[in-house]
Amino acid sequence: MSGFDPAVAAKARVVLLYGAESILMRRAMDEVIQASGVAADDMELETFMGDSVSPKEWVAAAGTVPFLAERRVVIVRNVGRAEPKDLSLESLKGLPETALLVLVGDEEAGSDDKSKKSETNIRNFAKLVKDAKGGVFEFKADSKAAAGFVKVEVEKLGKNISTSAANLLVEMTGGSAGRALQEVEKLVLYTSGSRISEQEIRDVVVPSREWNVFNLIDAAISGNVGVALRQLQTVLTNKSKVEDIAFANIFPLFARQFRFLWQARAFIETGGSPDSPSPEMAQLYSGKSALSGQSDYVKNGVMRQAKQVTFDGLARAMALLEETDGKLKGQGASFNGVDTLEQFLIRLSRELKAA
Repeated sequence: MSGFDPAVAAKARVVLLYGAESILMRRAMDEVIQASGVAADDMELETFMGDSVSPKEWVAAAGTVPFLAERRVVIVRNVGRAEPKDLSLESLKGLPETALLVLVGDEEAGSDDKSKKSETNIRNFAKLVKDAKGGVFEFKADSKAAAGFVKVEVEKLGKNISTSAANLLVEMTGGSAGRALQEVEKLVLYTSGSRISEQEIRDVVVPSREWNVFNLIDAAISGNVGVALRQLQTVLTNKSKVEDIAFANIFPLFARQFRFLWQARAFIETGGSPDSPSPEMAQLYSGKSALSGQSDYVKNGVMRQAKQVTFDGLARAMALLEETDGKLKGQGASFNGVDTLEQFLIRLSRELKAA
């Protein structure tokens, strides 16, 4: 989102919008259309899917002389489905001043291969657009920047919010600026005073599943067994089977958290941090799947938790997680799913606190 100005983007003849923040990206698309002077239901606005017609037809449609407006706007959604080799640089450079071709790199659901193919195509489209002197705007998932967007949005709506409250809102919505901004209007309507408080955020915002499970993990690691057991009930409050929730949501997040805690403990004992690792640690733990590749709110939370655990405790916790996974799969004695998970949390707190 940083550096994006719809008025500037609308002056270009070709624009690419892409990134992990899909809500911000779609908002940007609407702002570009509005800044171009073309209404949403205008005859000078045309929308294609990336695989519905050829890129040559995108250019031809955008290059059509507008009849009742100054610009002719063509939107191409899911542009990653198209082949960049089918769109020539010369055709983009040849677009008239009246043309505005907006390529939108929506994230693709489905198989990893399909998603990777789309990402590769979008990167190649980005190079084409840059070479054509167009505008390329990436909407990254950045929790630190997200809190700033929240504060600006709240102020636009006549309220104010502290930095800590904005950070809480971002954390509760999974670190997504787009999801946080969606909650702002609801909070503004709910808040009677001029300032949105952290308690009001907790009362109004529907937290992401990751937030609920993280609180569950945090309580268990901190030794707050009662809080952990209550949080487990929150995580389990839907019609899905307990085992399905455990295998799909709880166990994978616990496993990831244990992995991150192991890395964080290593950073602490070597005097470094995820943002300032030693050369050896950087070589061991790097990339998007490592702690160093996570958002600030994840890194900060894990580093805080890591101060309360040891390597031995983490090893026991990992073994306990494996044992509990086996019990829910019928590989050990257990009463029922809820009972098994409750025993896991109680034992986990003891194992992590054991010397």
